[in-house]
Amino acid sequence: MKLPQNVHLFLLCGGQSRRMGRDKGSLLFQGTSFEQRTKRIALDAGVTDVCTVGGKGKDIVDCIPHRGPAAATIFAMNEAKENILNQAHALVLLPVDMPMLSAVLLHQLIGLSLSQQTSCYYNRDWFPLVIYKPVDYLEELNKLITDSPMPSMKALANVCHAQSVPLSSRLHLALLNVNTPHDFSQLQSLTQRSQTQIS
Repeated sequence: MKLPQNVHLFLLCGGQSRRMGRDKGSLLFQGTSFEQRTKRIALDAGVTDVCTVGGKGKDIVDCIPHRGPAAATIFAMNEAKENILNQAHALVLLPVDMPMLSAVLLHQLIGLSLSQQTSCYYNRDWFPLVIYKPVDYLEELNKLITDSPMPSMKALANVCHAQSVPLSSRLHLALLNVNTPHDFSQLQSLTQRSQTQIS
C-alpha cells in the first residue's frame, strides 16, 4: 500500500514493562517479535520510514526514560526535528505492544489524516495516533512538557487537535494493548481459537 505523502512513524519501545515483567518488544507472537511485527505492519501500511524510540540500541535513545509515551514522543520529535520532522507530512505514533493491528487499518487512519489535514486516532484509543504536520505543534508540545514533565497522551493529542475516528466494535480487537502476562495469554488464546475455527 502506498501513501501519497511523506509519512514517518515512531515505534515506541520504551517503558519499564513492570506489569509484563520483561521487554515487551522481544515477546514472540506467531514466530516474530512484537518489535519486528509492528515494524512490518507500519511498512506494509505505506509508512516512509520507521524510527524506534526507547532505551539503548534504539534509533532514538530517550535520555530521560520512564516518563511515559507522551514525554518520549516529544523528546524524539526534538531529536528528529532536522532530519525527519521538517520533511514529514504526518508522524504516526505506534507502541510496540499492539500486535493485532492490521496494516489496512493503519493505512486507512493515515490516509484520513492526510486527506482531512488533521491529526486523528481511532475511538478513544490514543494509539495509533497520526499527527498531521507535526513540526507545527512542536513549540506547543515543548511548553506542555515544561509545565508537566510526565504529560498524558490525552494532553498530547489535545495539543495536536487530534480528532476521534469511529471504529466498528468488531474491529476493536485490533487495538488491543498487551501490557501484562494475562493480556499475552489472552492474545495467544484468541489466536489459537481463530486458527481452530479456520481449520
